[in-house]
Amino acid sequence: MTISGNAEKPDLGYKFYPAKYSQSPGYPRVDFFIHETPTQHHFDPEKVIINVVQPDNKFDTLVVRHPFSSLVEEPVFRVCAGIVSIQDIKGKKVELFSFGGELRVESHDTYTMCSLSSPVPILNMVGLSPAQQRLADEIICILAERRAARLQSSGTFDEKLTSTSPVILYCSFIMELSDRLKRMPSSGSSMSNDMRSLVRKEIEALKNQGVWPAGRVPPIREIL
Repeated sequence: MTISGNAEKPDLGYKFYPAKYSQSPGYPRVDFFIHETPTQHHFDPEKVIINVVQPDNKFDTLVVRHPFSSLVEEPVFRVCAGIVSIQDIKGKKVELFSFGGELRVESHDTYTMCSLSSPVPILNMVGLSPAQQRLADEIICILAERRAARLQSSGTFDEKLTSTSPVILYCSFIMELSDRLKRMPSSGSSMSNDMRSLVRKEIEALKNQGVWPAGRVPPIREIL
């Protein structure tokens, strides 16, 4: 299946697709273009490093370069939650955070295209508002906390992470942040108020979009 959705080569080496709702902290899809010959006109991705789930449900790190070879013509990978790193030949990088989704790869004569899509926001770690940056930082901290809590159980954390859907994982993170903010004494700071507003609006938006699970959202400690 060919990647669709008006995927044209952009001016920056990558393209973010419009958010599904106005206050979304991220994007539903991002395309990356790895050229055989760097254009030298903008950020030229040389490789994409991303966490994926292998067919045997094992966690793995995938590195995509041009040309990309695969046993199938147009490979599709199940993406695992974590940092997505796009690096260029000069050592510069753009980092995203994905809660999981799908990665499609097309390798052409002169470039390789990667299309990352997800049912929940893909966070761009550059250019976020202060409240969105705090949201991203808190989520990464919670993820690290849960990994540390599972250190005594070899393989358990990765197994749980790879078996959890992006929607359940994201909603569980948002609920955890909501609970933590409720327990925090109100400082009256603009950052604290902005965070509370962001999390509250995100829950409302996910419900309005039909993304929020109809039943119980399990706590992050049950998931990871």
